[in-house]
Amino acid sequence: MNTTSNYSSVICYLIRMYFKKSLKKNLAKRSKPYLSLVDISEINATLLLISDLMELILFVWLLFGIFSAVLSIFIITLLSVHTFFKYSFYRVVIVDLILNLMCWINTWPHRLTFRPEGEIFILPVFVHTPIVLKVSNFLVSFFFHVQSLSTIIICAHRLTTSIFSSALKFWNKWFLVLYFVVLGLSSLGSNLITVRPMYFDYELKKFISLPLSQGESEKNRVVLFTFIVFYFIIIVVISVVTFLQVRKKLSDQNDAHKKLLRRLTQISVVHSAVYSITLAWQITSFSVSYYLTVDILMTVSDLINFLMTYIMVIFDQNLRQAIKTSIFVRKTNEYRIRVGATLHNECSINLNI
Repeated sequence: MNTTSNYSSVICYLIRMYFKKSLKKNLAKRSKPYLSLVDISEINATLLLISDLMELILFVWLLFGIFSAVLSIFIITLLSVHTFFKYSFYRVVIVDLILNLMCWINTWPHRLTFRPEGEIFILPVFVHTPIVLKVSNFLVSFFFHVQSLSTIIICAHRLTTSIFSSALKFWNKWFLVLYFVVLGLSSLGSNLITVRPMYFDYELKKFISLPLSQGESEKNRVVLFTFIVFYFIIIVVISVVTFLQVRKKLSDQNDAHKKLLRRLTQISVVHSAVYSITLAWQITSFSVSYYLTVDILMTVSDLINFLMTYIMVIFDQNLRQAIKTSIFVRKTNEYRIRVGATLHNECSINLNI
């Protein structure tokens, strides 16, 4: 789903509608249709507003994306090295966070291609190494499958560990193998999608995305719809069964273990629920005009990519404690270094005296 490939089309559509409206007004008021200085100033103001909105969207993407990416890397590091996080569930979360971070990185060629910055950043890549953009286009569909299957794995982990006592050993040993299977299945699913070709118009100085044939477009539509419905049903069913199974098991556990089970279940179920809502929205978007949804598609993509990051911060008390401890220890060490340097300087001055 190359979401940003239609930004230029949307802008052209808005400008064309504005011109039609202006011309209709002129025809109604004047015998000859022409644009006055007032009309031209209104058009310029509209174009300036569109440009400002595009710059604002890019600024929001950069601000939210960079902050979330840094936070994700920090959490991945904590989960990997801190003694709090030895449970197999956190191993699965680490892989999910890494894949989501890679997905976010892959969205940037598509964000910039059909923007004014595309000529500066994307054209050299398109001319000299076009395979990079082809791979990036393939990865758009690939990461859709990866994120969906990873959501299923996270919830399946909670379900199996709440039912089988030997499930923890299984996940500790085989979770990486399962993710390699996910990568393989995602590659197979991505090959079913036909990517729209594009070229660079040197006169207009922008990339042009060519439409697919009616048969290819319909095939893409059917394939995506089928996968979305399939993932949605699987995620919802597993989430509901997991919630019911864990709630039943909580009554037999002590308080400490009960808190752990409740916390991990909240993370998996909330993550699955939000992702299911996103899939449901994508289902409804098939019946809605693309012009009504294109402005929020990439923003939704960012929310999906960093969904687990913020869910972990909100629901995992151990993670919040580890973050506070890391920040406090770092500040304490910096303070000790400053104090030590100050004392060293003072001793040096006294010795010189």
